[in-house]
Amino acid sequence: MIHNNNKTSSVWNMRKLELRNKHLNDFNQAEALRKVAFSYLKFAQASISGHRVASSVLAFKKDGTRSHGRLEGRDRNTNMFRVFGGCNLEISISTVLHAEAITLYKALSEGYTKVQAVGVTSDHEDQIKPLCGACRQLYMYINPLTTIFVFGKDKKVKLKVKLIDTINYPYMSKGKIT
Repeated sequence: MIHNNNKTSSVWNMRKLELRNKHLNDFNQAEALRKVAFSYLKFAQASISGHRVASSVLAFKKDGTRSHGRLEGRDRNTNMFRVFGGCNLEISISTVLHAEAITLYKALSEGYTKVQAVGVTSDHEDQIKPLCGACRQLYMYINPLTTIFVFGKDKKVKLKVKLIDTINYPYMSKGKIT
């Protein structure tokens, strides 16, 4: 079961996710990732690109210790899991932090090193790309079999792909160097 440990936080004033007696199958993963990612979209700082992006990560740790996590639970093998969330922060031209990287760092810094799935969304109409090249490489170091869910503005899954297969979905810039 996923627990909501901080009821006063506006981010977590959402319906509790009930995963009791269920496997973390694709539907449950997508639902948990969707809810967390969309709850972070409103915090995105996108004054440079104009594209607000939010991300969520479902990760496990095996030692069984609890973190200060808000959405966490146990799978059938009693491994601790948690869904982390984050958003892009464009502080200056030289400091642009991607939502996917922030979310990964949050998970790793709390000991959740077994990344299973990533959710990503944007307020942009054509959000169908599964992470940029730099973020893909970060996740590749952790788990090349990570499942990526890309959610559209309508909150539906637009793309589901394994990280290792994202070569088929290049992240192309609209600009050109001449």
